[in-house]
Amino acid sequence: MLDAITNHDLGRAGLVYREIKRRITDLQYQPGDRLSEARLAEELGIGRSPVRTAFARLQGEGWIEISPQSGTFVRGL
Repeated sequence: MLDAITNHDLGRAGLVYREIKRRITDLQYQPGDRLSEARLAEELGIGRSPVRTAFARLQGEGWIEISPQSGTFVRGL
């Protein structure tokens, strides 16, 4: 059961990751724009956990910068 939940969450996080990355590459999100975990979760109709997972992946790839107590921002291309 746990594997099904984990795979399901990773699937949602993957979809969120692709959507945020698309918005960055299409310049819908400009370098320096602040990204809101809560707003994205609401826009996409999902929980915040997949958004956090997607943020971690995007940060690891250099697309966004997460600054504790400051926020999450799109990095320059």
